Amino acid sequence: EFYDNPVLHVKVGLVVIIGILSIWPTVFFIRNRKGDPTDVVNIPAHIRNIIAAEIILLTIVPYLAVMMAHGLRF
Repeated sequence: EFYDNPVLHVKVGLVVIIGILSIWPTVFFIRNRKGDPTDVVNIPAHIRNIIAAEIILLTIVPYLAVMMAHGLRF
């Protein structure tokens, strides 16, 4: 069955983790938005690290989708 595929569970899990991780940067940017779009906000290191982790995890998701399409499993 489709739902028995562990790659699906890993893929969905990564998407959920990415969604949870995106909460902190979103709150930061909402709290620090200014009226002038040319103002540069100094982004703290922990926010940059969270965004970098999201990007890394996001690049893994399409590979998992290809694995699912080809019927590969762990």
